[in-house]
Amino acid sequence: MVFKLRTSKETQTIFSKVGAMSGLQAYVLSKIAIALSIRHGALSEKDFTTDTEGLELSRQTIFGEHDLLFRCLIICNENRFLSEEEYFPRIVKAHLDRG
Repeated sequence: MVFKLRTSKETQTIFSKVGAMSGLQAYVLSKIAIALSIRHGALSEKDFTTDTEGLELSRQTIFGEHDLLFRCLIICNENRFLSEEEYFPRIVKAHLDRG
């Protein structure tokens, strides 16, 4: 089971800029990015990138005690069952990068 993911370089740049302006840490920005992405609806194939040159985040850092809540939100958003391997890191990374 994978417990870490790497964002795209673009996501790392955005997190750095927004974090510097707002004082928000990556764990807060990641939750906001995922929530914004969920608002856009289900993911499409173009939302999945192979760029893994960005920020390394652990599952605990991203979700903390809210892991189950975010998993439920993402499953409802995708409107299908997601295996553990598909959910993290693949789907979560796509939502992070899109958000």
